[in-house]
Amino acid sequence: MTYNIDLTEIILALLGLIVSGLSAWVTSAAIPWLKEKRLYSTAKSLCAVALTTFEENQGKQKFDYVFEKCAERFGNYFDETKLKEAIQSAYVELCNELGKAPSKAVTDIK
Repeated sequence: MTYNIDLTEIILALLGLIVSGLSAWVTSAAIPWLKEKRLYSTAKSLCAVALTTFEENQGKQKFDYVFEKCAERFGNYFDETKLKEAIQSAYVELCNELGKAPSKAVTDIK
């Protein structure tokens, strides 16, 4: 006695579950994480540009420049607080890499 079992529908259903689960994860976790990483790297690059473009005593102008550019690019995805946190973090890390002390005015922005 031989049984013929067609597993095609079961395999297709399992593949459908896997694909929908993966797409849900990409939408809920991976894309926001990638956007946050892009925000941080952009903020760090813009901080480097601002450090070379503006004079040492133009801290407010430096921050405003970086904030404006980040808000222009990422304002639809992140609120003002998140943008400021990313800029602060990027600025402090950049200063540490350059071996200079970060300005207290920028590190205290809330």
